[in-house]
Amino acid sequence: MHKSQLELDHLKTGMVATQQEVMQVEGVLESMRRELVELMKQRLLLKRSSEENKENSGSVKDCETLETQISDIKELISDKEDLCKELSKVYETRKMAFERVLEQERLNRIIKESEFSREQQIMSGRTTTDGLSGRMTQKEPRRVQVPQNLPKFRQKGPYDEPMEFLEAFRRVMKAHEVPLSRYVKLLPYVLMLWIVSGLRNGLNNRNLIFHGKR
Repeated sequence: MHKSQLELDHLKTGMVATQQEVMQVEGVLESMRRELVELMKQRLLLKRSSEENKENSGSVKDCETLETQISDIKELISDKEDLCKELSKVYETRKMAFERVLEQERLNRIIKESEFSREQQIMSGRTTTDGLSGRMTQKEPRRVQVPQNLPKFRQKGPYDEPMEFLEAFRRVMKAHEVPLSRYVKLLPYVLMLWIVSGLRNGLNNRNLIFHGKR
């Protein structure tokens, strides 16, 4: 059993026991108060009787006995009231402790549920991402091959003008059914061939000059 649950059970047991003690003392107090009322009634009757018959010594003794009983029961009532107050304080203290632990347990449960929910969301997100990645991998289109007959810009060909070259480039791409999104990748590739060819020609011319050939 969890530690907090054991503490809750212990506090609840003590709280219930104290509450029962309070109820028992209150029951005794109620009985004593009723007895005190009866004794006071008897004292009142004896006083009236003794006033009517002053020579009756028995009435005087009975009054003295009642006074002693009333004094004793008042003292007992006072003691029981003090005990009841102390028990009530103990009960309230245990009740507050029980409610505090209960509230902490409730908060802990909420935190655990929140953490579990967050973990579930994270795991769900990962599963979704993995699933999407799998579907994307499965549906990934084949790489578009570079058409063999792409026009060459200013490289031993008829396309020296940019607009003529672009028009020829578009026709070839359309004939091979190349998606428009691939144009931006293949066009730099063709132009790069022109740049490399130009650099190669420049280096060859430089070597010819260096070796004395023109």
